[in-house]
Amino acid sequence: MTGPPAPAAPAQAGASGRGRIVCVAENRAWCEPGVRLLIASLARHSPDLAVHLFFPSPSPALLAFLRGYPLVAVNQHPLHGAWHSYDIKPTAVRTLLTAGYDDVLWIDSDIIVTRDIRPLFAGLPPELIVATEEALCSNHGDGDALRTRLWGMPVGRKLGCTVNTGVIRLTTDHLPLVAEWARLLGSGLYREAQKKPWNQRPAHLLGDQEVFTALLGSTGFTRFPVRLLRRGADIVQFFGSTGYTVRERLRHLHRPPAFIHAQGAKPWAGAAILGSSATARFLRAYADLSPYVAAARAYRGVLADDAWTMPRTSAARLFTVLAGGRGPLVGLPHALIADSLFAAKRLVRR
Repeated sequence: MTGPPAPAAPAQAGASGRGRIVCVAENRAWCEPGVRLLIASLARHSPDLAVHLFFPSPSPALLAFLRGYPLVAVNQHPLHGAWHSYDIKPTAVRTLLTAGYDDVLWIDSDIIVTRDIRPLFAGLPPELIVATEEALCSNHGDGDALRTRLWGMPVGRKLGCTVNTGVIRLTTDHLPLVAEWARLLGSGLYREAQKKPWNQRPAHLLGDQEVFTALLGSTGFTRFPVRLLRRGADIVQFFGSTGYTVRERLRHLHRPPAFIHAQGAKPWAGAAILGSSATARFLRAYADLSPYVAAARAYRGVLADDAWTMPRTSAARLFTVLAGGRGPLVGLPHALIADSLFAAKRLVRR
């Protein structure tokens, strides 16, 4: 079986003088709004970063949009049908690492960049892995290297939390790790688990990032140091009622995060929170005040349909006006309630 067409040779030097590229991959037509927002925000804040976008069947409208960004290369190769959930990451990254790029920065297509990200990745040693901290949710903790142990791997270090793979920096030094990650994501054990609803999967088989966390915690890869972009400081992991805490919002009044990640339901696709309970109503209102949506308003001109970037309810419109459109303040009252409930639950558990 032949591989995908080799990307063009590196046209840009990284901090160490070697080729660096941003890698994005998507195959869902309904997620094109996210791709547009990521590309536009990268071009605004880090204008000289080259991007390689894997997209097997982009719409003519998306291709026309991307022609306005000369540093974005579109690769329509399907990557051998490896598009299972989010499991395309190691395949896409390895394709670029074996095509002449020494330094690959993967970014999920549901992320908006809010400031220049180049300083975060400048001057890094090639052996350093950069990833992100998982959202503050039930899947956040991994203090005892649970995922490594459940995979039957010897524990070499404890990362303290699950590693989120929304943003990852990998180099050619990490090719053995990337190959093993791809192998495990293609294993029968993992593929069988993916047929079940997410809340019925074992902790180490929930998704690609659980496998990545297990590998980073194993003795086989402790030779690679890991730096995590911290939730609430470097990245907003907007997921559930604890997606953007009051403390994080106050911090971002002075310095914005580098990334805003719309985990879970995608705001451009409409609300996916069902039910008429008080909890469901609260979560729908909280999602309507998403920091991702607030950031997307600055790019309404690049969207074919921008109606979703505006608040849907009268309460959300009021809070948006009172906040002056500032992302950290939009949704602050809801964050106060969510933080109080979270603190109460932690107290009860203790």
